[in-house]
Amino acid sequence: MKSLVKAKREPGIWMEDVPVPEYGVNDVLIKIKKPPSVVPTFTFTPGMTGHRLPFLSR
Repeated sequence: MKSLVKAKREPGIWMEDVPVPEYGVNDVLIKIKKPPSVVPTFTFTPGMTGHRLPFLSR
């Protein structure tokens, strides 16, 4: 499947072919036909290191 990948700490994102993720009985696999374009989500912002998306805010 096609996926946007942020693999390096530098500007830009890359579209790559990646395997379909495995999921279990408590997981959901969602197919997105037209994702929103939110540029700040995909750009590297100093101070955001260490976070793994998706994360839950409590």
